[in-house]
Amino acid sequence: MPAWGGEDAPAPDEIRPTRAMSLSLDQLLEVQVDKVYGASRYEQRITEAPSSVSVVTRDEIEKQGHRTLAEVLKGVRGLYITTDRVYSYLGIRGFGRPSDYNSRVLVLIDGHRVNDNIFDGALLGTESVVDVGNIERVEVVRGPSSSLYGDNAFFGVINVITRSGAAVNGLEVTAWVGGNDSYKGRLSYGRVFTNGLELLLSGSWYESAGERRLYYREFDDVASNNGVARNSDADQAYKASARLGYGDFTLNGSWSRRTKQIPTASFETLFNSGREVAVDEYAYADLKFQHTVNERLELMARAYYDFYSFEGEYPYNSAAPGNPIIRVLNKNQDRGEWAGTEFQTTAQLGGRIKAVGGVSFRGDLRQYQTSYDVNPRTVYQRADTPSWNMGFYGQVEVTVLSNLLVSGGLRYDYYDTFGGTLNPRLSVIYSPWRSSTLKLLYGQAYRAPNSFESYQASLDPESVRTYELVWEQQLPAHLRFTSAAYRYEVQHLISDIAGSFQNVGGVSAHGVELELDGRWESGVTARASYALQRAEDDRTHQELSNSPRHLGKGSLSVPLYVDKVFAGLELQYYSSVGSRSGRDLGDYVVANLTLSTRELVRGVSLSASVYNLFDTRFRQPVPASHLQDSVAQPGREFRVKLTYRF
Repeated sequence: MPAWGGEDAPAPDEIRPTRAMSLSLDQLLEVQVDKVYGASRYEQRITEAPSSVSVVTRDEIEKQGHRTLAEVLKGVRGLYITTDRVYSYLGIRGFGRPSDYNSRVLVLIDGHRVNDNIFDGALLGTESVVDVGNIERVEVVRGPSSSLYGDNAFFGVINVITRSGAAVNGLEVTAWVGGNDSYKGRLSYGRVFTNGLELLLSGSWYESAGERRLYYREFDDVASNNGVARNSDADQAYKASARLGYGDFTLNGSWSRRTKQIPTASFETLFNSGREVAVDEYAYADLKFQHTVNERLELMARAYYDFYSFEGEYPYNSAAPGNPIIRVLNKNQDRGEWAGTEFQTTAQLGGRIKAVGGVSFRGDLRQYQTSYDVNPRTVYQRADTPSWNMGFYGQVEVTVLSNLLVSGGLRYDYYDTFGGTLNPRLSVIYSPWRSSTLKLLYGQAYRAPNSFESYQASLDPESVRTYELVWEQQLPAHLRFTSAAYRYEVQHLISDIAGSFQNVGGVSAHGVELELDGRWESGVTARASYALQRAEDDRTHQELSNSPRHLGKGSLSVPLYVDKVFAGLELQYYSSVGSRSGRDLGDYVVANLTLSTRELVRGVSLSASVYNLFDTRFRQPVPASHLQDSVAQPGREFRVKLTYRF
């Protein structure tokens, strides 16, 4: 939901009715229009950004009881999340492949890329490197953005901005308990010292037993416990992050490790063994220098190092059919290490031109993949293919008239594996009236074949072209309306064909997105959105699997007692989708309800949430690595959370 007010604007509860009534229309619009960084690599008003943008604030995250980044994104216009009980998969504008580990959307944390260098995956659920309690806001920038960011910015960019030491300002302790024996604790400390040094330290622990009993009809026979997987859904995650800032320098670092039992017997493993496990570990360090030379020139440089590890344990039966089980444990181990640097200049040239330009380099130091049986030891795959890439980018924004902006961007990337790719972006932004903005957008983007896909074949990068028209309108009664109509065309799509990745065919899609949101001085906030979309295979002209034609979403937050007690309600409607086998999975509505307090007692905040309030039963598609083509999703769940600030 778009926030209302820039970083320097007062918080909504600080804007008193008497003051608001004295503001002019221009002043009211200035208060109500948020700012975004991720659209152009510098801060600008959303109405001036060359994209259709949504911003989710910390306030909304708290009032709606979101537990992970994936849950935050579920409530955003045009996005949808599916899960196979191991990972969370993001769909955007009708394109959502359960087998894709979110490689077609670039995810940034404080501007740092966190898509790994093995699968190009971005982890969003409990496996994410960012703890939702440390998020200040999330920017969702739709449309191709390779002209600024290069790889993975295919359908959009998600920029997660974390809390600063000043925002925490002391010691914060959070603990919560939920259904399925779920527990979590988080400890954060932040401070800005008198010498200007900023410090933030945070660590969290999460553990869940998961559902004790899960039924899968595909395994319904006596040898497989009649299709019931018992005690095979546990989840455990640890996270730590740190920030140290002084002057123009900021050092950020994060680490996470998540261990998840897999109850679905993927990859034809033994069902109900409790031994199938996925372990993801991610860590990075990012040193950034940002210096304002004067009011017209800003310089930025950063250097970083990232590490990613995946370990999968898969128990198999090597005995011939009808014979006693002979258990064999197979392991997949993947290790990725990469380091890079980036330099950027942002300049105001005269009174009408703003330009940004930069160069980046990344070296993939290690891209190691192996698969082997433990005993007897049999190696099936072993590869380590270091690589490198670099990019040059620039964007110019010209104020042609006081109400007309034109911007254009271009980036060239070179890979030692497949060569170069050039990707432009162009936008025309016109405001016929102070309260109205029209955006005409065009962009191209690419996705490089990742190490996992290109292990056995030489592949070309995917490409996409997107055409979009956006209308943003400020309305009376504190309402804002946003609409977007788009069409995109994907070429050289990389698909898994009988166990081998190939560039096969393409996808065409078009759609319309509508959103109405408002914030009132009484403390009530509301948002409603609807997305109509159709994405189809260019060869068969059939709609893609896991592509809902309709998405409807709504959220409401109401103060129950002044500015201390709130009720938050979310509704999410998903129309029917097809599984990979063509099975129609049916439409459904999910409701979530949260009651929260904001320091009703000094230093103490409480919240209680019920997820899937009406215990809706629904299924979601899963990758071809599963015997099932879809799996049932969790029913009603609850969480009670306590936060104490010293």
